Amino acid sequence: MRSDQTHPSSTAKVEPGKDEIREQLERILANRGFVSSPARREMLRYVVEQTLAGHDDLLKGTAIGLAVFGRDADFDQTSDPIVRIEARRLRRDLDTYYMGSGTDDPVRISIPKGGYRPQFDVRPAVSAVSPPDPPAPVGGAQSARRSGAGAWVGRMAAGLLAVVLLGLGASLLLQGREEGRVDPVAASAVSPPSVLVRPFEARSADASDQYLADGVTETLIASLMHFPDLRLYSVGDSFRLRDGEDTSLSPSEDATFTVEGSVRTEAGRVQVLARMTDGNQRVLWSGSFLRELTGRNFLALQDEIASEIASALGQPYGVIRTTLARDLSDLPDPDLSGFACVLKAYDYRRTSKTELYRPTRDCLEAAVKADPEYAEAWAMLTYLRMDAGRYGYDEGVSRESAFKLASDAGVRALALDPQNVQALKALSFISHYTGNYAQAQELARRALDANPYDPDTMAQLGWRLAVRGNFAEGIPYMRDAVERSINPAPWYFHMIAIDHLMRQEYPQMLEAAERASADGSSISQSLLAIAHGALGHQLEADKALELMARKWPLLGEDPAAAYAVHHVSDEISAAIVSGLEQAGWDSPKR
Repeated sequence: MRSDQTHPSSTAKVEPGKDEIREQLERILANRGFVSSPARREMLRYVVEQTLAGHDDLLKGTAIGLAVFGRDADFDQTSDPIVRIEARRLRRDLDTYYMGSGTDDPVRISIPKGGYRPQFDVRPAVSAVSPPDPPAPVGGAQSARRSGAGAWVGRMAAGLLAVVLLGLGASLLLQGREEGRVDPVAASAVSPPSVLVRPFEARSADASDQYLADGVTETLIASLMHFPDLRLYSVGDSFRLRDGEDTSLSPSEDATFTVEGSVRTEAGRVQVLARMTDGNQRVLWSGSFLRELTGRNFLALQDEIASEIASALGQPYGVIRTTLARDLSDLPDPDLSGFACVLKAYDYRRTSKTELYRPTRDCLEAAVKADPEYAEAWAMLTYLRMDAGRYGYDEGVSRESAFKLASDAGVRALALDPQNVQALKALSFISHYTGNYAQAQELARRALDANPYDPDTMAQLGWRLAVRGNFAEGIPYMRDAVERSINPAPWYFHMIAIDHLMRQEYPQMLEAAERASADGSSISQSLLAIAHGALGHQLEADKALELMARKWPLLGEDPAAAYAVHHVSDEISAAIVSGLEQAGWDSPKR
């Protein structure tokens, strides 16, 4: 490398002039690749202009809340964290822009964490620098430059690429790269995905078709907005996200996923076809929804169909997260972005596999340290910290200490985002396992009110109710969750199997227990043992009992004590012990 030239890694800092900064601001705001809400765009303009004017006193949360978000003089950032939340999202909007459309922009505008004062950096033109040194090996300390909750990719001279993405290697992000742009699906393995919802097409000249097509499009967008970490866009429309929070919906060339469809009414029936594709036009999901029109209200019909599509795509174990999770299998741990860690946590929550606990916990702990304002990561960390107390995963940490750490994480998540569904579910989780059942159920109901389209939220409420003996209300929620799920989590079937046990419906119990056993858990094996024993399948019952005791010795020694860990009702506990005894289990203490 020649020493007489300025190199991008030089410690000398080159600051752009005010005119260059304003030109860059307008470049960002005019570029279709900068996908952000009107409020966040206004926030960006506000903080840049106030900084250039030297008004640092106006770069406070209260001033921004009043000037940008229309809050009144009584604005309290503690009870209304909108400025913190929107600042975090704006940082990600900027990171995503510089990773794609803004790759070659001459000036980088960023907002470092810990405040709202923007930072301006000159990005030298290719012709002004000598060829860079070869990048360090993947994962090396010199291979990455961290920035907020995302990262940006810069092209350098002589065709060499310096990949800058939260410690991830070039091999991930260069896969499918065209003309210097990051493949959207690959990029979304480490940052939240964008979903472009195109207007559904009316397939006939009937005015009702167009009315219904527009209604399904709008309702689908509104429904998907309930799912965290999805950025929604559509063509030529604008919808409300929450009170006081707007979102701009405009075409995006680099959308991770595109959803489109059609509507046709004929002979008293309506058919809605929908599909989702990725950036390479691969069809990842398609669905057909046929409904009778007779006696049906159009508004109720469009809501029903749109909610089914939203559930299929946005749910924790749905098409979008399943597709993204596949990209994580070969990535290093725990050096991932916050969003990637959240995806890993969903996988852990789905399977409860012991071997996933430590890498997932470490990943989330690193994520909240890097981005203390990421509510979703704090919420998922609540579950992991709770499991440390429930199952003794962290040696030397008492159950009480683990629960306190979990509670701190859940409270932090809800303080950052009072409507965060995962935070509400996580605090419901804590309340249940600390014996406050009424509060647990109330929080679970609040979560379902916040996102009525999420099967996992339905299942959590159903489980909270049924495990305390309220099967009449809880089981319908569990069955609805199963019905709405693309790939139901195995634990959804635990309480369904126990409900059949209480009714002495053993063939149905066996069917539910077999579906639950996909998680390989000891609880599932205990339910299989009971069902097989009641049906006279002694060899299968013996095998299930042996696996049950091997996977969780406490369950093999004292089933009542093991189920008490989950705070089941006395009635359920007695039925479990009786069923295991009938299957051939005998207490080692006898």
